[in-house]
Amino acid sequence: MAATFDSEISVEVRLDAPPITGQGFGTTLLAADSTSLGAGFTERFRVYTSAREVAEDSDLDAGVQAVGAAVFAQTPKPTRWLVGKLEALVAEIHQIGIATPGTEGEDWVVSVLGEEASYTVQNGNAAGDVATGLAAAINALAGVSAIAAGSNITITADNAGQPLNVTVEERATNGTTAADAVLTGAVSVADGLDEIIGAGAGFYGFTLERREDHNLLSAAAWAEANSRLFLAQTSSSGVLSGAYAVDATDIGSRLRAASYRHTALLYHHSDSEPAAAAWAAQRLAVNPDQQTTIWKFATLSGITPSAITSTQKTALLSRNANVYLTFFGSGSTGNGDAADGTKLDLVLTADWLKARVEEALAQLLLNATARGSKLPYTDDGFNTFSATALRVLDLGVRAGHFVAGTTFVTMPELSQVSNSDRANRHLAFTFGAAPAGAVESVGVVGYVSLDLAA
Repeated sequence: MAATFDSEISVEVRLDAPPITGQGFGTTLLAADSTSLGAGFTERFRVYTSAREVAEDSDLDAGVQAVGAAVFAQTPKPTRWLVGKLEALVAEIHQIGIATPGTEGEDWVVSVLGEEASYTVQNGNAAGDVATGLAAAINALAGVSAIAAGSNITITADNAGQPLNVTVEERATNGTTAADAVLTGAVSVADGLDEIIGAGAGFYGFTLERREDHNLLSAAAWAEANSRLFLAQTSSSGVLSGAYAVDATDIGSRLRAASYRHTALLYHHSDSEPAAAAWAAQRLAVNPDQQTTIWKFATLSGITPSAITSTQKTALLSRNANVYLTFFGSGSTGNGDAADGTKLDLVLTADWLKARVEEALAQLLLNATARGSKLPYTDDGFNTFSATALRVLDLGVRAGHFVAGTTFVTMPELSQVSNSDRANRHLAFTFGAAPAGAVESVGVVGYVSLDLAA
């Protein structure tokens, strides 16, 4: 090779860090029973991009295929839909062993599923007598059965997947429990959802094939803990009777009493129509990076409006539940509320903002390190974080999430930061904006008057 001076110039081009995976909001999931899926469905979830793909999958039974057909019949419709497999639900079995009976006149109290069963110690009782008496009291409770064998009580949940939440209170001061243990743990809907998301399923909204109250409650608790949006469907008449009461036992009242923000209950008269799945797929098909939409006034293809009375509608809405009725001759969802009363579009806005700011800040840090640089703990470094958060807020304004002119970032100056935060290289700041909201009802006064003719 001939000698040159080319080496006097050295250029290295460094790329930013690879883009991190952003939270997708348009994909919904149906959590289906394993019994509804064929032997070939060995994976935890599958992805479908069209109604044809759903119809041609022989591992889906007719019920699951009907849900997929409804999902892809909506306008707008999703580009991806997931079916996740729930393993068989298992009933919990709990055992209590009575070691000594206690003193005459004192009580043994067992709490199961939030209800109490008690037995008062009688003169001459042995431990087995206490076990027999408590088992009889437990059997009187709804949702469980109990069998006494000697001094042991075996309690079994009637509903597979429902934790018993057993506690024993020995108000008998001389009585003791020799054993208080779960023999067979409940395998719940929440456990199955953990497995599905742990396998890498990317989804935001989801529905259940099962519609029993205890399974809806299990999924609702999971949704709240995992910031996913659960559209629960019920045909239970209990949500149509009487006003909401905090101690009522119908599913609508229980969801509202729990203040779940990531669950919306939809009453629908027909269990054969996947109204909740259609609603979730249609509304979440709107890309929140580009525009926002409300969850009221949605017309669902293939879904029949329910026929309920005004009194039943009032009872339903008092629970912050939703229903598909008619609106000037067309089908229409309403009121678009989460169980705690928050509008679903605002729930989505909050989740969208959290995800996009987290992603933007993470990318900022990754890019700086990839360039062999850093974001200095200085006012200039802080301003970089401010600008990043403001860019996300501005995107939210353009998409209709926020009111223009209300976005803000409150960033401390270096002189205001504590020595502890500086030592730990921790930066704390706040940001936000006013939600744009939406018009969902209109009141107009019109006049017809001869005086206006001139």
